[in-house]
Amino acid sequence: MQAVRNWAARCAPWIGAVGLFGAVQLAHAGDYDGSPQVTEFVLQMSRDYGFAPEQLNGVFREVQRKQSILDAISRPAERVKPWKEYRPMFITDARIARGVDFWRQHEAV
Repeated sequence: MQAVRNWAARCAPWIGAVGLFGAVQLAHAGDYDGSPQVTEFVLQMSRDYGFAPEQLNGVFREVQRKQSILDAISRPAERVKPWKEYRPMFITDARIARGVDFWRQHEAV
């Protein structure tokens, strides 16, 4: 019995760490059901926009967290360009002409 206690005392931190990593993995698997943030979001969406809480809760029961997707949308798709490099793509003669047409059509408003 003493040997088991000694083993448990030596291994308890590792067992706890493994359990902690398992819990983190479960959280990353997307168990948003019952999350306080989700509950608040569901209440707000139902109150402000008329969404059915049971439908939103059903959606969040199925949601799975995909870290690779979160990482991909967290970084820029391309290098950051200064405005002088973007300007030619957006400020064209055709767009300027459409903007002037829009202004003339809605000038009274």
